[in-house]
Amino acid sequence: STVRGGRVETMMRALSLRPFFRKVFARNAAEVRPQAGSKVDWTELYSKHRPIVAFDGKVPELSTDVFVAPNATLIGRVRIGPKSSIWYNAVLRGDVNNIRLGAFVNVQDRTVITVNKDSVSEYALGSTVIHNFVSIGHGCLLKSCIIEEESVIGAGSIIMEGAVVEKNVILEPGTLVEADTRIPSGEVWGGNPAQFIRKCTYDDIHHIEDLANDVYELSTTHQDEFYLPYSTSYWELEQLRAPLK
Repeated sequence: STVRGGRVETMMRALSLRPFFRKVFARNAAEVRPQAGSKVDWTELYSKHRPIVAFDGKVPELSTDVFVAPNATLIGRVRIGPKSSIWYNAVLRGDVNNIRLGAFVNVQDRTVITVNKDSVSEYALGSTVIHNFVSIGHGCLLKSCIIEEESVIGAGSIIMEGAVVEKNVILEPGTLVEADTRIPSGEVWGGNPAQFIRKCTYDDIHHIEDLANDVYELSTTHQDEFYLPYSTSYWELEQLRAPLK
């Protein structure tokens, strides 16, 4: 496609400048290199971390406007809808089953989302499915569960296999939703294990979508800090260069 071709061309130009930048970076590294015996090495030119990791022939699929932080990790059968964001140090590991995220979903820092190979309940078939306008706070763990649209998962929450969080639910920070638990729509739950606290108010429900929109707007600012948009261009370029080596 034209877009893909343009990205490859951009990367070709960037790689043609690699010797120049290598000299510049090496000179700068020499100026700031610590004393002998220090464990810090400033000569590393490229990050070895790969945000997008193919597994068993499956490559994560992202809409073009998804923000993926440079040190986040998406593995295997992951699909993410438009205007979603995966924040710093988050991990989505779809190695043995599917992870599906809708639109305006934000997975915040240090959250881990995993799957099971086999079905865990009549609702969750081993995969993890997160619907539109869901905000997942910092440091959460989600495994083989379903989060329906317009919900908020508080920071540090754990949602276990087979659990279903229905629409317009708010989980307080640190909530543990045990396996095969179903959280009814329009309620606030919290605690370990999770217990009903109260019904959601009109303002609560209205705030859920506002929060998802606000995080999306913030993610665009973070995206602007990285001048190259996410793509598989580098990988594709390496494939094109291989026959020439």
